[in-house]
Amino acid sequence: MTTSLSPADQRMAAAFSNFIDLGYVLMSDIMELTETESESRSQSWRRNYIRASIALVEGFGHCLREICAVGCSACSTPSISPKEHQVLNAENDFDTGERIKLTLRVAYKLFELQPAPNFAGREWTQARWALRRGIDSCTRRLQLTWIFPMNFGSISMTLRAG
Repeated sequence: MTTSLSPADQRMAAAFSNFIDLGYVLMSDIMELTETESESRSQSWRRNYIRASIALVEGFGHCLREICAVGCSACSTPSISPKEHQVLNAENDFDTGERIKLTLRVAYKLFELQPAPNFAGREWTQARWALRRGIDSCTRRLQLTWIFPMNFGSISMTLRAG
């Protein structure tokens, strides 16, 4: 017995597929860099690692915004602010930190995740700083070493470069 997906389900499946496919490509870039011998971790290697890390964060953020946009259009939208709605439709209107913050807020509301992310803590301040510096260093080709934990409720990761 075959069931066909509704158009909304097809869009959601495509958004999740894009998330998985992009994640595979971007993670393979990171994995290839981490397999490099430590003696050859030059400034060039560090810049490439930062570029790949930022691309991974931005790529996952973009895909999550696509998933949220499909979810918000397909079901009753939770109470999201005008800025949260805007980030789903015009992500370039926001800097990286604001895009991530607003996207996570929408995702938590849409999928009813708990606990809600805490953007008032030290971790978020460090994460914003590292993202801003990471992007600046990619643009200006400067060396940057960063270590910071990201802990926003049930999302937790540590990025390390250098």
